[in-house]
Amino acid sequence: MRKLAPSVTPNTWEFLRDAMIKPTGFREYDARWKYPDDINLPGITALGLGLGTQMQRCGIEPVIAVGNDYR
Repeated sequence: MRKLAPSVTPNTWEFLRDAMIKPTGFREYDARWKYPDDINLPGITALGLGLGTQMQRCGIEPVIAVGNDYR
C-alpha cells in the first residue's frame, strides 16, 4: 500500500496513481478540500473506503451526505 501524499503535481502519472489528501482539510467538525488542489481522485477513493470500513466496524450503516459550497 502506498502512503498518502500531501501534494502531487497535476497532469502527471503520480497525480493519477497516488492518493493525495492534504491534512489541512480535516476539521474538528467536518472535512473540506478543493478538488483537485487539495485532494485528487485516488485520495477521494481512499478516504471513502477508509471511512466506510470504519463505519461498518462500528456497526453504523455506511450512508454519508456529501455537499459543496460555491462561495
